[in-house]
Amino acid sequence: MGIMLLVAFVSMITGYLIALEMYKVILVLVSGVVGLFLLSLSNSVLFAILFILSMFFVGQLNYFAGIKQVVWLPYLFGLILYFKAFSSYFSASYTVDGVKTPISFWVLALLVLVIISAVINQIPLIQAILGSRDIIFLWSIFFIVAYSGLPFNWINKAWGFFPVVIAFQIPLVLYQYFIIAPQRIGRSDIAGNAIWDAVVGGFGGDPFGGGASPALAFFLVVGLVYFTSLYRKGLITRARYWFYLSLTLPSLILAEIKVVLVLIPLAFLFLFLDKLKTSFFKFFLASGFLFMVLFALIAGYEYQKTGSFEKTFNTQNLYERTIENQIDSGHQTNFGRLGRIAVFSHWWEENGLSKPVNTLFGHGVGATKASPMFIGALKEEYYYIYVDRSAASVLLWELGVLGFMLYIFILFKSSLLAFKASRSELFTVEQRVSLETTYIALILAIVMLIHSKAVIAVPIMALFVIFLVGYSVYCSKYLKSSFPRIGF
Repeated sequence: MGIMLLVAFVSMITGYLIALEMYKVILVLVSGVVGLFLLSLSNSVLFAILFILSMFFVGQLNYFAGIKQVVWLPYLFGLILYFKAFSSYFSASYTVDGVKTPISFWVLALLVLVIISAVINQIPLIQAILGSRDIIFLWSIFFIVAYSGLPFNWINKAWGFFPVVIAFQIPLVLYQYFIIAPQRIGRSDIAGNAIWDAVVGGFGGDPFGGGASPALAFFLVVGLVYFTSLYRKGLITRARYWFYLSLTLPSLILAEIKVVLVLIPLAFLFLFLDKLKTSFFKFFLASGFLFMVLFALIAGYEYQKTGSFEKTFNTQNLYERTIENQIDSGHQTNFGRLGRIAVFSHWWEENGLSKPVNTLFGHGVGATKASPMFIGALKEEYYYIYVDRSAASVLLWELGVLGFMLYIFILFKSSLLAFKASRSELFTVEQRVSLETTYIALILAIVMLIHSKAVIAVPIMALFVIFLVGYSVYCSKYLKSSFPRIGF
């Protein structure tokens, strides 16, 4: 009865506002009602909506419908979840009581640093609010998961949907490779007539201007790690393992995202690290097989580009287009932006010892960004070289050395917690697999900080990484507790 009266009241107010043509007020009112409705949902339902929305809808609306502002939806969800985070902290439903929550102090320190940096640089309030989207909004997920706001069996089931996520990429990758990429050749509005970033899977972007291909690479490699770990632990048959590989490899090959040539060796090095201690010969054989797979990937990528076997298997050409491409050390590339290594030297040249405050605390959130409502000082000054080349450069420019090191420390420490938990017999085999995948994924996320902005700027990747941080922390808390299993 109360809900019906509320709906009737809101409807009357909305009708009155429409009559007065006060559409902005209507938008605020509707947003408030939607927010209240979402807060009434359980954490499990809310998280399910958030993950499904971010993975299957946001990228498609961005890519196919050209609705760029849709990327705000997951971040706004994140803001709403801060209210849920408070209730999770005080709720005992799934709580491991009496055990301190590691990492939470450092996450809070990162959030406080955002405020301190904004105050020091006296940035406009609108820039402080909107500019902090990528860095602050989604960390509510960490607090909910770390403080046990989600039942553990829900988390376990969520991992089981990873094959669906990988399979979802296949039709999109095929469409982008065979339909979109050929249309980009020869277009004057594409930098260098590039087709290399045309394949972005379901992670969004501009069909004729690039997109979130690094996020696609990250999820594909994490999928490989997860499937391989399942097979090693005997949880799936060899046939199913090869089936999962058949879902992953087409996207991996057609996407031509060279960062996988760094991510795959690193991921499998950590995955098979135990073999290095127990059976060096098997580790050596596995390394040789991995090398051949990587060489095949490189050759496949090059042949797609050159169409010539002679150029494809030229050693110098392979080196220049793989190793040097990843280092990207040039001060300015052909696309009018700093190279991945050059961003650090440029940042030091412009700050360094001459501007110690900015070096430590940065120039304030939003300084490297631009929107219809504000333009950051750095974006305006360095518009021609893209100082927001990567997440690492954004953190350095906006939050300084302190923010950059805090972010890396949080990811690295969480990875260590997940690693220790993955070796514990207190967890089921399925949980040890997810924890093993988690600690490797967080290491890869650190690498991705230097490669691109995807870790903080692509909603699904940002919330997934933060989710993994919270997951690591909760499992670590469980290990330190003397309570029986809760929700296992």
